[in-house]
Amino acid sequence: MIFLSITKHFQFFLSSLTGGDFFSNNHNKIWNRDGVIFRFENFFALHFLFLTFYLLSGCSSTKETITDHSLSVSEIITSVNAQADSIQTFSAYGNITVETPTMNQGAGFDLIVKKSNGSFGPDSVRIVVEGPFGITIAKALFTKQRFVVYNALNNTIYEGDPSNGLNSFPMISSFPPEILIDAMSGVRKFNDITTEPDSFYLTDKFYAVVFSGKQTTVKFKVDPNSMRIANVKTYKITGELLLEESYSYQQLETGQWRPSTARIVVPEKSITLDISLDEITINEAVGSMLITIPEDAERAIIQ
Repeated sequence: MIFLSITKHFQFFLSSLTGGDFFSNNHNKIWNRDGVIFRFENFFALHFLFLTFYLLSGCSSTKETITDHSLSVSEIITSVNAQADSIQTFSAYGNITVETPTMNQGAGFDLIVKKSNGSFGPDSVRIVVEGPFGITIAKALFTKQRFVVYNALNNTIYEGDPSNGLNSFPMISSFPPEILIDAMSGVRKFNDITTEPDSFYLTDKFYAVVFSGKQTTVKFKVDPNSMRIANVKTYKITGELLLEESYSYQQLETGQWRPSTARIVVPEKSITLDISLDEITINEAVGSMLITIPEDAERAIIQ
């Protein structure tokens, strides 16, 4: 009886996120913008899974002043990217909180990321999302070619092509995929840097690197202790802030730095994503990437 009471309470919680029809038997087989009105607050569990696919990461404690003025901007960029590229496997337990004007909810997760040498972003991502008392809410497997998401609460499988399916979710489109991929892999990096920065200067605590394009200006702050990106701000050419990222790292007794937290804010849409990581392993053998799915699960194609 106690378990049934807990389950019904949790079902009510999820129904409040999905507009009351989370447990309805009326599931569309083909999901698209014409058939369904997609709102972030109505699909929190799925949004979280897609977020974590393209979605984690980290900053560090900082010096009061920078004493090494000898590094060039190219050396700083090379050092930051080399650390990111050195991560081939990444696993972690953690928590994620998403805040919008209409909701503030969180969940726990178990994550495994794998990538090949020299590849851009992860080759595969496996994630299990858990609710209260360790109850599995959903599990997912993402690759560069397709995704499979199993919702345990309505026994439904969602699958499709990532490049098409992910665009169906408004909240996902608010976050550039390459940023979420870097965060998921445990470290932010300089992506697609093909031009020299417009400016490079030193503050009391950071190296600052600024790139300006035709539509945006991006300002990076690099922590001199860890040589990792601590903060990124992306501005419209007119000066309005589009996106702000903040990352924190912890230094281990070995001297190595590990990702600890990440925050991504979209001011224009009042969306904030907070991630905290725990029990992290990097470049060690990881478990199976497979997910088990009941044979009687319904299927829905996202296109």
